[in-house]
Amino acid sequence: MLRGFVRTGGRLIAFGHPSRVEGEPSAEAEAFFASDSVISLAECTPEAIDRYLRSEGIRFVRREGGDLHHHRREFDGGQTLLLVNASLDEASDVEVALNGKHAVRMDALDGKVYEMPVETANGAVTVKTRVEPAGSVLLYVSNDPVEARKPQVSTGGTPLQADGPVRIARHRDNVLLIDFIDLQNGDKQYKDIYYNNAGAEVFRNAGLSGNPWFWAMQYKQDIVNMDLSAAPGFTAAYRFTVSGAGVDTKSMKILVERPWLYTVKVNGTPVQAGEDWLLDEEFKLIPVGKYVHSGENTVELVAAKTTVHTELGAVYVLGDFEVVQRGDRWTIVPAARYGSLRNWQALGAPFYPWEMKYAKRFKVNGVAGKSYYVKADRWTGSLVEVWVNGRKAGIVFAEPYTLDVTPFVRKGKNDVELRVVGNMENLIGPHHVAYDGIVDPNRWNVPQLRKASEYFLTPFGLQEDFALVECE
Repeated sequence: MLRGFVRTGGRLIAFGHPSRVEGEPSAEAEAFFASDSVISLAECTPEAIDRYLRSEGIRFVRREGGDLHHHRREFDGGQTLLLVNASLDEASDVEVALNGKHAVRMDALDGKVYEMPVETANGAVTVKTRVEPAGSVLLYVSNDPVEARKPQVSTGGTPLQADGPVRIARHRDNVLLIDFIDLQNGDKQYKDIYYNNAGAEVFRNAGLSGNPWFWAMQYKQDIVNMDLSAAPGFTAAYRFTVSGAGVDTKSMKILVERPWLYTVKVNGTPVQAGEDWLLDEEFKLIPVGKYVHSGENTVELVAAKTTVHTELGAVYVLGDFEVVQRGDRWTIVPAARYGSLRNWQALGAPFYPWEMKYAKRFKVNGVAGKSYYVKADRWTGSLVEVWVNGRKAGIVFAEPYTLDVTPFVRKGKNDVELRVVGNMENLIGPHHVAYDGIVDPNRWNVPQLRKASEYFLTPFGLQEDFALVECE
């Protein structure tokens, strides 16, 4: 194959000389790689790459900072160049020359094409751009002009004065995680045991070596068809405390995984799940407001019999309240107005995974000939949604953490709202075993009760106020 490739005009560069074919010494292979038709080099150096592999269609004039990679493709009408910065911390400043007369930036996020400042000379176009950390820039270069929009504004300008401090509010119900429970399984009792460990005990008492969903691999249907009819039933009790007369108990719901497998009780009263669900269709929301009272409350999952499907999970309480540390436990207290930029744990929402709203009102005297962008430098979350005057303007998720909102701004009062979106990390965990990016099932193996202060929680939230910037 290599010989045919070279014979038809291909160029073969070899860093080393293979001397075997199918594991056997080959004089033919040695002769081929020693021939003049193969370029033999001792090592791969930048000089060698530049000499033998550099294309005449592209030339990097300057590359500074970051960890830059590129991918170029040629088409009948032009060529594309994808620039990617693999550095998470440092931007890449790039100046690159390509054959052609016109260049535009293709935004892979919004699907639009934008003008780029370029220099043209000797049949080549030179583009200067910055690739942000973990970012990318997609260019299209051609001989014919391409219709493109004016570039989005993201630097310079004057921050506008808001009419007051930022207003903070949850976008959805708050949530309390209950992950340590009491278990009655046959004649055995367990107190303050982690739900995952409690589930393992249920299966051990059924004659298994633990939770089969945790460690076993299913062959055909050998797990789902297990006969555990001789195993005792069980009752799992999830306790939570409501403190303060002002707590809105009417709004409260509990979230239970596969509640039809159990008799679900709240403070001794059976409750029924409806069709409403959250996270997954098998996690059902159950209204419980009229059964909850101040002080300690108990949610019970009563399984008349153990089956392979009665795998215990955490239970969640949702509603309009705050969750704070009281002693060693998490406690529900009345909801309060959020007054300052703090992480969500400090705002009484340690397990809240959804959007937190940060809103301000700005007065704009006139929009003619001006452009506007929102800048949000410091926040922790998955991304930030930007809403202007009740319309979603876009998202911010990467440096430089700006978004052009010119089409959404009007003369007069403008309501700008940032929605910082968390993720499921604080809701689902793991909460009790440290990890460095790799999460395996053993992170949910918790041998003893943990204090509220010992939970591993990510400090989501807006750490620094955002700005609406006006550019002339």
